[in-house]
Amino acid sequence: MGVDSAAYSRRLMRCVADAASLAEAAGEPANPLAMLTAAHASTRVAGASTAVLCALDGAACQLNSLNLGDSGFLCVSPCPGWR
Repeated sequence: MGVDSAAYSRRLMRCVADAASLAEAAGEPANPLAMLTAAHASTRVAGASTAVLCALDGAACQLNSLNLGDSGFLCVSPCPGWR
């Protein structure tokens, strides 16, 4: 009997969305590491996944990100002062 990795990744991201909603309801900035950790603990489906999570924190003018596995992202900004 095999493992459906798509089922795992779908469930994991549903749990990430739930964690993001809880943070938003509490008035806290989204923390990608905390969200993925909570999602992993809540996921009861066998499997593995890569993931990229990004959260904009408008109050701090920050982009917070997490990259797990061989995924990646590119941040492109037209702003001259971007660091």
